[in-house]
Amino acid sequence: ITELNDDDDKLAWFYDMQESDLDSFEASPLFQQISNLQERYFDMEELGVGGMKKVFKAYDEKSERFVAIARPSRKVDHEYVERFLCEARLTASLNHPNIIKVHDLGLDEKSAPYFVMEIKEGLTLGDLVKSESVTIDELLTALLKGCDAISYAHSKEVIHLDLKSDNIQ
Repeated sequence: ITELNDDDDKLAWFYDMQESDLDSFEASPLFQQISNLQERYFDMEELGVGGMKKVFKAYDEKSERFVAIARPSRKVDHEYVERFLCEARLTASLNHPNIIKVHDLGLDEKSAPYFVMEIKEGLTLGDLVKSESVTIDELLTALLKGCDAISYAHSKEVIHLDLKSDNIQ
């Protein structure tokens, strides 16, 4: 374990726990609530469909927040599952403020792949370009954020294979 800094003092108690502390920890209401959850994601609502995947908005019962869940948009074979999960892992490996965060990935009860991301709502760069109410400064700011994200991905030897204004949120 690395040394904790001042910002991590709130978590220091967790690292200092003794084995005898586990009984009281497991009896805590939050621990019980999370451990008793049989299903995690609720209220799925389709947000959009692309060439490879459908994206849904869902409520994550464990973390008590809305997330986006990507699932294949068509029947999948072994090669497709590999590509789909590879995209999720690759995206999860990128740490940049303008690149979506991947929280989880896995297989559902039918062995279909999925990955869970932070949810971003709002206009795409494509929407902004078409909008009559957007200023040139707002448009350029959005474009520069997209360029910064792509530059970062390229520095990590990652290339976006479907880069277009509608894929930049």
